[in-house]
Amino acid sequence: MAADAPACKFINPPNTLAKVKTGAGRGRIDPKLLARAEAALSKMEEGYPDWAAQEVEGLETVLTEAQVEGANSDALLRRMFRHALDLKGQGGTFGFRLITEIADSLAGYVEPPPELTPRVVEIIQAHIDALHAVIGGGIKGDGGDAGRGIVEALYLLTD
Repeated sequence: MAADAPACKFINPPNTLAKVKTGAGRGRIDPKLLARAEAALSKMEEGYPDWAAQEVEGLETVLTEAQVEGANSDALLRRMFRHALDLKGQGGTFGFRLITEIADSLAGYVEPPPELTPRVVEIIQAHIDALHAVIGGGIKGDGGDAGRGIVEALYLLTD
């Protein structure tokens, strides 16, 4: 290598992210498309309580089936885990943070699947009852002091 040759070459790529951030360039968001997406999300939010109630009914069905199956309930409790994860993921999206927290507690409790004792059934049922109360009451957000009390009690049960 010659003594006067540079050891490295600096390359400054174009900053296309800056154009996206300011709404210019190829990555800009079409306002009409954004409005349609927001309208669709709003429509989904209206139907969320009905969807969530169906998911809770699914939890109850799985719990009943698991009680009948007894020792072979692991696969059923994994189904319960999936229902709880769906509720957890969707709750916050539509403003039902309390549903998210209750479902998170339930999901953590049934994965890995516990032995299905009468006490475990009681704890799962307490989560289901809490979900029914939140959905039936249309409680959005974190539920205030009462909501925090419910979540704390459920976490204490599952510890």
